[in-house]
Amino acid sequence: MVRRFGYHFVRTERVSEEVGSILTTAQSMRGEADYDAFSDFGREEAAELVEKVNRFIEAVEGQILSSR
Repeated sequence: MVRRFGYHFVRTERVSEEVGSILTTAQSMRGEADYDAFSDFGREEAAELVEKVNRFIEAVEGQILSSR
């Protein structure tokens, strides 16, 4: 999923590399939380990710709305 997003949106410059990296980071953190029994994410780290994900959502919504 992340690769396809990068291929269709980042590579074609429909969204910035910064926005694409948010998805990569979120997927990485999710994998760590799911499969690493010793992972520990603090409140600040979680809040920062939520803020970044909101930027990601805004960018993707902008692409969806502009394609209508």
